[in-house]
Amino acid sequence: MRVRVSDWHIDESVRGDSHQCMIADAVKDACSTAQYIQADVQSIRFSDPSTGKRYVYMTPPVAQSANVRQLRPARGEHTEKQELNALW
Repeated sequence: MRVRVSDWHIDESVRGDSHQCMIADAVKDACSTAQYIQADVQSIRFSDPSTGKRYVYMTPPVAQSANVRQLRPARGEHTEKQELNALW
């Protein structure tokens, strides 16, 4: 699966929410049938009712570091926008 996180995903994401983070939003755009999407530092998980399966992918390193900055930023830290291109 190819997922691209854009500036829009970063802007629309909810800080501290694994269901509405930039990676979860990008997965939803890449796979329109995906439901119950969760993304954290270790894994990206979602269900696809059209196949009846739950998918679990290991989070790529580039996405791990970006997700940590977005989910748990240091006080006063500005989260820099960046394009993430990852295959998983």
